[in-house]
Amino acid sequence: MKYKNSYIEWSARRDRLNREQRRKLVKQGVTADDLKRIYEQTKATSIKYAVSAYSTALAIVLHDKYGFGEKRLKAVLAQVEDTFDSIVQGYVSLDDLKKTILEECKVNIK
Repeated sequence: MKYKNSYIEWSARRDRLNREQRRKLVKQGVTADDLKRIYEQTKATSIKYAVSAYSTALAIVLHDKYGFGEKRLKAVLAQVEDTFDSIVQGYVSLDDLKKTILEECKVNIK
């Protein structure tokens, strides 16, 4: 299948296509299922990147500023990963966690 734009551009525009644009894509062999698949792939890739970037920043700050070594960093990152999984699985909401941090630690996360 030939795409004129990158996957990211396709996924970003997916929800904004009008009827004429959708018909043009169908003529090019791009179906709604193709766009949905591309959207989901891009979404998953973006989430993985964001989690990786945040985890890396957290690890370097804990190491450089607070002296965390291998053992404590692995423990913290494992807990962070478990918390992310809980959010993704729907066991806890991000808003609930933010509220808990605000109430217990007086830190407002935007």
